[in-house]
Amino acid sequence: MTSNKTITNESCRLQNILAEAGVASRRKSAELIKDGRVSVNGTVTLEPGLRVDPAKDRVTLDGKAISSAKTERVVIALNKPTGYICSADDGQGQTIYELLKGAPNIKALDIAGRLDRESEGLLILTNDGDLVNKLTHPRYGKNKNYLVTVFGRVGQYELKKLNTRLVIDDYTINPAKVTFSSYDAVRDETSLQFILNEGRNRQIRNMCRLVNLRISRLHRISINCLTVGELKPGEWCQLNKSEVKLLEQEKPAPGREHRQHSSQARR
Repeated sequence: MTSNKTITNESCRLQNILAEAGVASRRKSAELIKDGRVSVNGTVTLEPGLRVDPAKDRVTLDGKAISSAKTERVVIALNKPTGYICSADDGQGQTIYELLKGAPNIKALDIAGRLDRESEGLLILTNDGDLVNKLTHPRYGKNKNYLVTVFGRVGQYELKKLNTRLVIDDYTINPAKVTFSSYDAVRDETSLQFILNEGRNRQIRNMCRLVNLRISRLHRISINCLTVGELKPGEWCQLNKSEVKLLEQEKPAPGREHRQHSSQARR
């Protein structure tokens, strides 16, 4: 395929074509392409972002043709327990995919906003690359709501600092909204609510580190207008259309309560 190919409205990124065909997640599909296993019109390409027209171009993986037909969209909510990593690679320990037994099209599911091993709460997994982008890219302004417990008391100085544009790894983050929730005198712990509209790697942990706060628990309770609901740690459910709309909703209505999903939980 030549590099001056006209980009049409029907063209898609190569890694997305593989993902939508159910080959693998977008991340894994990109790895397959970089490994030289994918050809377009008989020519090996190493560019996951290459624009391809699935109606006109022939895409093959290891010499076998990839269907251009899209698989059914799957969107899953998982209540991630601590101790699990957000990866398909089990070389570093237990992965969240071990919790998704019975989930449809599991090998093609991408994670829309990861949580580290020590964190818990709501995860969204889907084979819809556009939805992943809408939930993770800051330009869409999707809020992620966390309940964070730290050791000791938190004063006004720390709260004010946490609400500023902190610099983490030479990157100036978007201001987060951080508010006081409660203080447990017996445990000497303070609970804070964090609302982020971007999700840098270990962002909340790095924010707390900059103001000398040590985290004892980090729990994501909602993404946009969808909460973890009644899912117990380790349980998952497939979201219905109305629940997916809560994730896609442009802006939560002022004062509107977050809706809990009603799909049947699975372990």
